[in-house]
Amino acid sequence: MTNSLSLDFDATNYSIIDEPDGRIEGLKRDTLWQNLKTLGRTTNYSHNVNVTYKLPIDKIRV
Repeated sequence: MTNSLSLDFDATNYSIIDEPDGRIEGLKRDTLWQNLKTLGRTTNYSHNVNVTYKLPIDKIRV
């Protein structure tokens, strides 16, 4: 039964790493590193899930 069941999951995430204005030093550097550690700010996210099941019609006798 589990050989007939298939699951496919696909996700896409687009993000932007915000940079402070001006020269990067001191507190601005810490802010930039924090944005890099959190992988930026998500601007677009989409996902797709497909579940398929193959009916065992070849097992039915006619």
